[in-house]
Amino acid sequence: GIHAASSCLLGGYHKRIMFGTQQSWPDGTDCGARAGNGSRPNQTSDGRTPIIALSAGQNEAIVVGIVLTKQAVKSFMDKKNPGSERCCFTFTMRDSAEDYINVTCWGSAHFIMNLAKQFKLTDVVEVRNPQVVSKSSNPNDEKWKPTTPGPFQLSVNENHGSVSLYSGWNLAEFSAFAHVPISNISDYYTLGDIILAGDRVSQQHVNILAAVKSVNPAREITTRNGQQLKCRDIVLFDSTVPSFLFTVWNEDLVELADTWTPHENVLFITSTKVSMNTYRNEMTASSGAKTIVLTNPDTVDAHDLYQFAQSQELTSSSNTGDTPVAAISDEEFTLQDIIEATDSKKRLSGHLSAAVIAVNIDDDGDQTSCICRRCTSCKSKVKFPDGGCRSASCHGSAHPTELEFNIQVTLADVTGSMERCYFMPGIAEAFLGCTAEEFLQMKPASKTGLKWKFLLERVELAFVASPPTDRFSMATCRIASIELARCS
Repeated sequence: GIHAASSCLLGGYHKRIMFGTQQSWPDGTDCGARAGNGSRPNQTSDGRTPIIALSAGQNEAIVVGIVLTKQAVKSFMDKKNPGSERCCFTFTMRDSAEDYINVTCWGSAHFIMNLAKQFKLTDVVEVRNPQVVSKSSNPNDEKWKPTTPGPFQLSVNENHGSVSLYSGWNLAEFSAFAHVPISNISDYYTLGDIILAGDRVSQQHVNILAAVKSVNPAREITTRNGQQLKCRDIVLFDSTVPSFLFTVWNEDLVELADTWTPHENVLFITSTKVSMNTYRNEMTASSGAKTIVLTNPDTVDAHDLYQFAQSQELTSSSNTGDTPVAAISDEEFTLQDIIEATDSKKRLSGHLSAAVIAVNIDDDGDQTSCICRRCTSCKSKVKFPDGGCRSASCHGSAHPTELEFNIQVTLADVTGSMERCYFMPGIAEAFLGCTAEEFLQMKPASKTGLKWKFLLERVELAFVASPPTDRFSMATCRIASIELARCS
């Protein structure tokens, strides 16, 4: 069944809901930016034509909007010029809470390839002098692009019309639409709904609201006809299911996933195909030509899911069978590389050689500063030293808890230093040679002795680094494996 959500519409537009206490969205958009108003004129004061005001045959319009989707470039032989090749690609743009339209660009391979590289998802673009044409009556033509509410589509070719990045003063007006769902906000499945329905929804296209649990590295595959494709596995979760695999095939979505941070981003995914993965023996989802993904959608349910995601700590693995170490790049990085990547709001994984210059395992007056208690069922933290799990996924049921390390270290190399480096679950136990329970029984002198076994020593480690978020004002680095460096 489709989840029934409470409506948060006012005058046809979504209420502005802040995620946590933030004043701006993770992409930098001001939470106070308006996502529309009650009237939509035929032309704006700066000469733009709103999508709702477009008419058939119009060819001198200026349309500005945020890019929601962008399809791969397709090539075909030019019938008018035998032996030559033409290309096209389609993207979807939006200029209000209700209005969005497909734009198809045509031209030579050189022209289209260059144009496709000039903008990406969530960019705001200006389309000048497009041809306004009616949608095709052939259902197969609309099968490979998102369904739009209006009767028209735009066409731009090499000799007529142009597409460029918009540089107007009101960029925030359009950026706000990146967080407004394009369909009925109650029209979505929870992950539990999908698993429960099983074969009844397999091979169907549905909408999903879920939080990001992990973002795996992009990979390339070769199809049977020799075509090279990029894809990326995203692990999702919500209060009903701890992990659910979502594979994105669109190259622009693969790139957009670089901006997604586990437990910090909620996704509203429309028209995604769900199916039974016989290899994994579980239901999974994958993106397609009609799929649109919005980050941190502006709805009550998304806000609630965000709060739930914040209560869940990152774990070292998921039920999809992927482990952090297996997904981490073999490439060597410096701390400066990590800092530059996270400053650019990118995630980075790889290997690092550095020295441990600070660690919190023997903080004075706080013997439990590096220990936490976690629910064995949903893996969320519970009050230390005891206390029941209040996670929504446990539904108030009593589950046993266990102690684990929550150690924070500071790393340094010749390029810089980085605080907020944490061990993934299980890694600290192996490195220190004791369990959290055994550590609590140690005398302070023993804890200090344990610290000096690796403090100021050089270590080799595998890591996953994440950019600053509204929850953490600094970048964080999760240590997936660590050992003392061998003497050279």
